[in-house]
Amino acid sequence: MTKKLLLIWRQQPLLSLIFMGFCCLTLAFAIWSWALTPQTASLDKPVERWMTPGLVVHSWRLPPEVLSQALGVDIGTVRGQTLDQIARAQSESVTTLIARIEAAAHAYHEHQAQGDHD
Repeated sequence: MTKKLLLIWRQQPLLSLIFMGFCCLTLAFAIWSWALTPQTASLDKPVERWMTPGLVVHSWRLPPEVLSQALGVDIGTVRGQTLDQIARAQSESVTTLIARIEAAAHAYHEHQAQGDHD
């Protein structure tokens, strides 16, 4: 294997350098994107007023239907709006809306956990 690599290096040094450079760049971008991506969704973090329904669905690992039911609206109709904006549109406090979302999320995850033990 080493002899083959040395042969390629001797025959095409510029191409070999370019290839190694691209390999290094690929590795650097992979590490960079991994470092910037949250590794786990944490249910320890509370739902906050600035979050969008899509973020809640992703970070709390919920099916969209569960959140839609908790919000009382189809998620597709409120895409991009924050929970604060949704609560104002429904004439209710954001605290009440967040409590409803968290209760629905905990109930969903409790149901999932019980399903795993059956």
